[in-house]
Amino acid sequence: MVYHRPGALVKLSNSLTGVFAGLGLGPKKMVRIEVRGRKSGLPRSAVVNIVTVHGRRYLVAPRGNTEWARNARAAGELTIKRRAEERVRVEELPVEQRAPVIQAYLKENTLVTRREFGIDPKAPIEEFARIAPDHPVFRITDA
Repeated sequence: MVYHRPGALVKLSNSLTGVFAGLGLGPKKMVRIEVRGRKSGLPRSAVVNIVTVHGRRYLVAPRGNTEWARNARAAGELTIKRRAEERVRVEELPVEQRAPVIQAYLKENTLVTRREFGIDPKAPIEEFARIAPDHPVFRITDA
């Protein structure tokens, strides 16, 4: 599975954005998540954008098999922080169900994630199905 490691500038930007997201500043879809580390057991955080498709909320890993995605897969739950905290369960979607969610995510977040996906947001759904194995997608459910 693919993993696009962020550069130093992206890491710094994500740290600052995480503070704002946790305080509820910025776009409503932008949140800070906290998930238990699969090896250390310590809380780990990341800034992510939630996408809603047909009334369901999802998390998409545009950089591929990231640390937060691996930790979420192992833990099966995480905390969403945006002013308040929301404890939720997460379930990874099978590869064959990911394409429409990735497409919706890319359409909403083109400016900041197009490079990671490598396709146009207006590409046919078959292109999203082709890249789906490289991008974990998690359905958010109540804890």
